[in-house]
Amino acid sequence: NGWFVGLVAAMFAASGMAVSFLGTALGMLDPVFSFGLISVVFLGGALLICLILCGESFPSHNFNRNSLSTLSVKPLGFWLLFVGNFAVCYAGLMFISHGSAMLTSFGLTPGLAALAPLASNMGYVLGALFGGVLAARFIGKSTPFFFAIVTLIAIVILNTGSSFAIKIVSLWLIGVAFGSTVSVFMMLFTVWYGVERAGLLFGRLNAGYGIAGFVAPWLTGVLYDRSGDYYDGIFTCAIVVFTGLLAIVLSPKPR
Repeated sequence: NGWFVGLVAAMFAASGMAVSFLGTALGMLDPVFSFGLISVVFLGGALLICLILCGESFPSHNFNRNSLSTLSVKPLGFWLLFVGNFAVCYAGLMFISHGSAMLTSFGLTPGLAALAPLASNMGYVLGALFGGVLAARFIGKSTPFFFAIVTLIAIVILNTGSSFAIKIVSLWLIGVAFGSTVSVFMMLFTVWYGVERAGLLFGRLNAGYGIAGFVAPWLTGVLYDRSGDYYDGIFTCAIVVFTGLLAIVLSPKPR
């Protein structure tokens, strides 16, 4: 179910935002105590859910057995999708990590620039929530292609737009596409190759997220130190996303 996949994926970003909001609300207390309390509450809630669900049986659907799940995984196709996923994650993680500083360098006030991570994370939650639904409806590579296109267009608009609203909407769109990578590919792999192989394949694909998380913030910072602005970093990001877009286009169909 696309909604279930999207909801679980959306909780990843939503939990991080909840921690930030709760930490701010408890700001008058000692930080160690505040975040320790938040951790205990979260872990206690997770334990309670596990106890409630203990012994429950969940039906397995035959959806995948009658679809494309008998297909063999094409190595070239997988690695091309890996590049596409990496590219969208690169953009998302770059703008989340440097978004506020980037808007400040564009001349916006620190107060307005501080809204950058909020816009990106709100977009991430929405993209994760609805990405799985779209992937369940359009089971080809058109869904990841669509979100890669959205990312590239948003990067161009952010770099050329002059108003605060345009830049915030661009960051939000990049966040939407970034969030979609989790639920879209998990849903597609489940439809294409079955539940038995989807977890393994998605785990391998999601390694691109970790690589992007290291490379994107670091390389963008290096380029900023060298040039004194973010234009080189944004241009590099656009090239990465365009490469990922081509990789998705060139990936063979699952049948």
